[in-house]
Amino acid sequence: MSLLARHARRYPDLRAEELDDSKLSPRDGALAHAIADQTVRRWITLEYVLQQRLKRPFREHAPAVQAALLAGSAQLLFFDRLPSYAVVDETVEWVKTQHGRKSAGLVNAILRRVMESVARDGEHTAKRKAWTDQPDELPLATGEAVVLRGVQLPDHERERLAISTGMPTALITHIARLHTFDKARDVAMHGLLRPPVILNTSHATAPLPETGLAPHAIPGHHVFSGTAHDLQTLLSQRSDIWAQDPTSSAACLLAAGTSVRVAVDVCAGRGTKTRQLRALFPDAKIIATDIHDDRRRTLTKVFENDSQVQTVTPPDMIEWFGKADLVLIDAPCSNSGVLARRVEARHRWSDASIQSLVEAQRQILADSIRLLAPGGAILYATCSIDQRENDAQAAWVTKWHQRKPVRMESRWPTGGPGRPTNESTDGGFAALLR
Repeated sequence: MSLLARHARRYPDLRAEELDDSKLSPRDGALAHAIADQTVRRWITLEYVLQQRLKRPFREHAPAVQAALLAGSAQLLFFDRLPSYAVVDETVEWVKTQHGRKSAGLVNAILRRVMESVARDGEHTAKRKAWTDQPDELPLATGEAVVLRGVQLPDHERERLAISTGMPTALITHIARLHTFDKARDVAMHGLLRPPVILNTSHATAPLPETGLAPHAIPGHHVFSGTAHDLQTLLSQRSDIWAQDPTSSAACLLAAGTSVRVAVDVCAGRGTKTRQLRALFPDAKIIATDIHDDRRRTLTKVFENDSQVQTVTPPDMIEWFGKADLVLIDAPCSNSGVLARRVEARHRWSDASIQSLVEAQRQILADSIRLLAPGGAILYATCSIDQRENDAQAAWVTKWHQRKPVRMESRWPTGGPGRPTNESTDGGFAALLR
């Protein structure tokens, strides 16, 4: 809950932050991760339910109190196998040590009222077999719905969808206005999922493991079903497969068939697309960089024994001006196509944040053009579904930098609650600009 308290201090400007589970057993660590994930994923839902039981506005309470109320109500609403009274008691004890007895008393009273807000079927939470968008139910990733008692969601369709799925109303409205309400619903429902681990296996040079992998609906990818330790072991032993969603891998495929002697990955992150570039262009020199020191350290470690890939600092990129046949820009973006994976990103979404990202993306595009050799191409990609970060940026490059899209692709998230995991993909965009 300390992590959630830090989130509460800066909400809605949430950042991806790892939970420290070093002092927990594997089982307790897994539960802690699940609680933190579900709390951030359904923050808006939980705050709405809690506000029905609070006298003061939720955000006027201390961050530790907010964290306790959110984590406790997340367990009461969405973790059917946890004993309700044990959840309340443990949460209250934590608040007592963090913020005193008075706050603990408040948390105790509110969580017991939340506990009464969940309809019961014997010892278990009452559920409907399918979500039907009623004002007394909350959809689940399984396709089922939790039944509420004494809490009614808003009558307005968009507002009800936003609160029931934990998405900002402004984001739902934006998607519905530019596309359709059905599209907005699809994105919101996709955001309920804990997406599967998908491996890019299209470049495998040896047989794949017979257990723990199942074919994805998109060829060249498999869904991994083992433990985190099993995944780490597998990836440490194999350099020819890696974790990558099909939408992410499709972006690099736009450059397939291009003659590339030097490729530069200017926003390489931890090297997912760098790996793919290496596989697609086995004779090319790959230059990878990132502005974040910790990510560059990861890149250096991943490719430390690989003579084909060179990790450099951003200032060192000057040495490659005019030499790149392909420049990959996996641009920082709103993450609106991967809200199931980047659960914190939904809370940061706003028109102001999009405009700031658009300006940053244009600066990266303009700076990267200097890297191109004559006839070179830019591969611009995002994990966004917002056209201001996508099609509009390609149009901007065409207008101001005379680079036209020769290939371009947009993808919406696929899969949803209750659907097979091998149908799930992220949303995103890519354009090859010459």
